[in-house]
Amino acid sequence: MSRIEQIIDDMEVYLDDCKPSPFSANKVVVNKEEFAEMLNELRLQIPEEVRQYQKIINNQNAIINDARVRAEGLVSNANELQSRMIEEHEIMQKAYANADKIIENANLQAQAIIDRASADAQTMQRSIMKYSDDMMELLQHNLEDIMKNSRQKYESFYSLLEQNYNTVTENRAELNQVNSDSSGVL
Repeated sequence: MSRIEQIIDDMEVYLDDCKPSPFSANKVVVNKEEFAEMLNELRLQIPEEVRQYQKIINNQNAIINDARVRAEGLVSNANELQSRMIEEHEIMQKAYANADKIIENANLQAQAIIDRASADAQTMQRSIMKYSDDMMELLQHNLEDIMKNSRQKYESFYSLLEQNYNTVTENRAELNQVNSDSSGVL
C-alpha cells in the first residue's frame, strides 16, 4: 500500500471518528488544523511518489547503458579476434571472413540487447505512468467524495439553522404581539 493510499485511509478513519454535530445525525465536527495537516501531508506525498517513479524510469537508461557496454565488449572481443587472425598469414582470407561474421553477429546481438532493454524500459515506463494515473484518479475520486459529502453536510446544517432562526423570529413576534396587546389592557 502506498503512502498516499495510507493517508487517504487515515482521513476516512478520522472522519468516521469525529464527533457528531449537535442537531444533525449526518454531520460531524472536524478539527480544521488536523484535517488540513492530513491534506498537506497528502500533497507532499504525491510529488514524492512521482519522484520514486521517475527514478524507476531513469533506471531504464542504466539498463540501456549496460546493454551498450556489453555490446561494445562483444564488438571489442570480435575486433581483437580479427586482429589475431590477420597476423596469421596462412589463414588470412579465412580470418577476415570469420571476423566479419563475428562482428556482424556481435552487432546483431548488441542491437538485440539494446532493443530488448529499450522495450523493457518502455513497458516499465507505461506501467509506471498507468499506476501514477490510477493513483491520481483514486485520489481525485476520494477528494470529490469528501467535497460532495462536506457540501451536503454544510447545506443541511445551514438549512437547520435557518429553520431555527425563523422559529425564533416568529416566537419573538408572537411575544411582542402578546406584550403589546396586554399593555393596552392595563
